[in-house]
Amino acid sequence: MMSKPHPSSLLKITHLPASSADNSFYTAHVDNTLTRLLIVDLHTYNTTANNYTTSFPRPVESHTFQLPACCRGGAVHRLVANGSDAVTGITWDGNSYNYELAEGKPVRQGNVTCGERVKIDRKGVVRLDVEWSSAVVVTLDC
Repeated sequence: MMSKPHPSSLLKITHLPASSADNSFYTAHVDNTLTRLLIVDLHTYNTTANNYTTSFPRPVESHTFQLPACCRGGAVHRLVANGSDAVTGITWDGNSYNYELAEGKPVRQGNVTCGERVKIDRKGVVRLDVEWSSAVVVTLDC
């Protein structure tokens, strides 16, 4: 679970450069301490434009980030759907909030990973795999 900053804390969001227009990277600092990393993959996949079918398995892109050496790990939360323009079947950290399931209350989906953790090496390097048309938020232990 993500902790909330104190009301007097200073939150700063920074957009990081990306080597492709198909990815966006952001960091969040609270009181000058790195707290979160956000990765958004903007590739289209399995859309209504091709009748919800894509003729190839969903690609995964690997991203590597250099973090402060004091960062020890982090909780990974993924926003995933069957496609980039899906309006149902969307999960956040393995939970669906579809109204049809429990009137918008979270319902744990057994076929989606939740509670994922990422390790950061001794030099502060972290590697994350991100599927096309998904987003990842890492709450860091820094």
